[in-house]
Amino acid sequence: MRIAPVRLGLGRPACVLAAIAWMVGNCSRALAAIFYVAQQDAKAADTNPGTESQPWASLSHAAKAIKNGDLVWVKGGTYHETLAPQCDEARFRVFGDDVVILAPAESPVEPSVWLRALDKNPRG
Repeated sequence: MRIAPVRLGLGRPACVLAAIAWMVGNCSRALAAIFYVAQQDAKAADTNPGTESQPWASLSHAAKAIKNGDLVWVKGGTYHETLAPQCDEARFRVFGDDVVILAPAESPVEPSVWLRALDKNPRG
């Protein structure tokens, strides 16, 4: 008994379009930028480009500057500000083993709680 291959009715144009859509979706993730906030760094300033060697000084600036999919590494310090990302897929991560405290708050927020609350996209 011979089994015939199943055809889904998708012609070559549909397959090409599906491949392009998949690449665009994955490329947008690849084009995401990586930024750094390090308030304790003497070179930190919100006028900097947000690179590791020239980090931003404040989380509020980072929250306004980033786009969906971007990643912000936050270096150690106590940040006396409210973190309010302007995009839905804001990703903020504590850098290495640094200790990051967000204040003012009723009590300091542990980084692990902070990440679970803000990171809507666990990939990255």
